[in-house]
Amino acid sequence: MTLHRWLRVVAAVALGAEAFPARAEEPKSPWKAQAAASYARTSGNTSTQTVAATAEAAYEPNPNRYYGKAGWMYGKNEGLTNTNKYYLDGRYERTITDRLFGFVNANFQKDKFSGYDYQWYVGPGLGYEFIKTDNHHLKGLAGVLYSYDKFPLGDSKDHDSYAAGLASAEYEWKITDTIKFKEAADYRVSLKDTNVYFINSNTTLEVKLAANLALGLGYLVNYRNDLPSKDLKHTDTTFLSSLIVTF
Repeated sequence: MTLHRWLRVVAAVALGAEAFPARAEEPKSPWKAQAAASYARTSGNTSTQTVAATAEAAYEPNPNRYYGKAGWMYGKNEGLTNTNKYYLDGRYERTITDRLFGFVNANFQKDKFSGYDYQWYVGPGLGYEFIKTDNHHLKGLAGVLYSYDKFPLGDSKDHDSYAAGLASAEYEWKITDTIKFKEAADYRVSLKDTNVYFINSNTTLEVKLAANLALGLGYLVNYRNDLPSKDLKHTDTTFLSSLIVTF
């Protein structure tokens, strides 16, 4: 083939490419949400088989980011209720730099068998994203809270309110396109009495089954150092197997 013909072929291919440009990628939605139904086996202050449900949502139109979580767990043993708790958690973040951000966190929890009627806290803080890659994301947060613990009727003390310090970390590892590991841990301590502190850990492995469906295995640990009652144990552990739907 002569040089003249080669030039005509190249020109035709170039014109064809311009006539049919590459399809642009769809913009990533700022919304993420998932709901899970679980079977749980608990030990500690309660020893039973229970059902549980959780829901999470995230809206991240930078520089503002909004996160919400809710969970419920209920169980019976020989016809008697021995697990009954739920929680609500919300956090607002505002980015300051590419990795540094400020936040305000609010949390409410009620656990009939924890020794508290209910607990809630709210407060501001700062966070930093230590790792931001396609496969790994590590976020650390530290803040100061106003905490309120309500004790059951008939208890010697009605309630306790105090300033508290909060330190937490959230890690996510995308092992493969279908397997994901998550860890969320937090430490909350009273600044009035450092013997009053709480440690929580939530470890999860998710295996994707379909586009919007996954199987989850989770292990939760809740530790209370200063117990409201001597009849209680310091640590509750929960093993969860969940069916997860993403939206």
